[in-house]
Amino acid sequence: MCTTHLAKAVRILDADRLPKAHTSQGPLPWFTTEGPKLYKRGGWYYVFAPSGSVKGGWQGVFRSRRIDGPYEGRNVMDQGDTPINGPHQGAWVDTPSGEDWFLHFSDTDSYGRRVFLQPMQWGADGWPIIGRRRGSQPYGAPVARNRKPNVASQPVTVPVTSDEFDNGYHRGWQWMANPMPDWVDPAVKGKLRLKAVSSPANLWEAGHLLTQKLPGMAFSVTTAVELKPGGQPGERAGLVAYGYDYAWIGLENTAAGQRLVQVTRLGADLGLSKGHVRQSHETVLVAPVEVRGPVHVRLSFSPVEVPDAAPDFPHYWHSMLHSTHAKVTFSYSLDGTTFQPFGPAFTTQPGRWVGTQVGLFAQAPGGTPSNTATRAGYGEFDYFRFSE
Repeated sequence: MCTTHLAKAVRILDADRLPKAHTSQGPLPWFTTEGPKLYKRGGWYYVFAPSGSVKGGWQGVFRSRRIDGPYEGRNVMDQGDTPINGPHQGAWVDTPSGEDWFLHFSDTDSYGRRVFLQPMQWGADGWPIIGRRRGSQPYGAPVARNRKPNVASQPVTVPVTSDEFDNGYHRGWQWMANPMPDWVDPAVKGKLRLKAVSSPANLWEAGHLLTQKLPGMAFSVTTAVELKPGGQPGERAGLVAYGYDYAWIGLENTAAGQRLVQVTRLGADLGLSKGHVRQSHETVLVAPVEVRGPVHVRLSFSPVEVPDAAPDFPHYWHSMLHSTHAKVTFSYSLDGTTFQPFGPAFTTQPGRWVGTQVGLFAQAPGGTPSNTATRAGYGEFDYFRFSE
């Protein structure tokens, strides 16, 4: 027998009822106040919480002598005249040498939520100011470059991205859902063998995509893909740029044999990101080549600024009038040396609370009968390499 005891929840802070925040855009009401973190310093309880939306918000701090309030609040950092939008939703970090820092993100659309480290100071009045001080203002502005914290020397490291699949796949990869054991054949070394999993044609509804975050602003990613179908038309495998819209280049099995294709799907999330349901269809382009084995395929990314409609706020930062996405071009090679451009360029979209992802997949048609699924084929990828 299991007994659960639930303590009574107490609301200690309702930011929406507080006086307007003083920001570089003038007085603004508190809204979308979320992600709180509670600290205690010098006899004060501090709640650090972002407010004002993801891209158009600021970092709020609330304080009280009692944990249950009442709390007073203020803006301690906003975008100001910088290109770093919504500098908030992070954490206060202190060091053994007594320095204070603030770790936060900034939404960069298709490039995800980039992380920044800001200097932080405590004023004589017991309030923090984060980022670059702005004269006598009680709030700071974020900085893109700054001296490093005074901590022990550390080697310069970067996340692992490229993969030769010598011993499976490295830890920089992410599945789109909890993986099943048979999605990857662990007995294969030096290559990645992905099972052609039966799933809907819309990859937004498929959990068996193996993806990575975009590693930079401008780059190319290349792989060699070979499709070993189980005998049924419709199996496919490829290299995908994935988000609310997605596009991929790879191989598809048909009754007439394999073909090299570029596939684009706009509104893959069926409009759910915009609060309504709509139809979504694939656009398929077939390359004029004969597929006889592995094909090297490449996606090349470069950043583009896309204009956005003005938000329905009374005041906003001008950075909210555009989004940063990536223009993706496609190419292929039969010998791994000479690459041919293929198909139109594609403009990325982010995913749900994440940026665009790039990855690999193998797929069998949705609704494949169980007696056929046991004979499903696979996609085999020889390498996965990023380059500038």
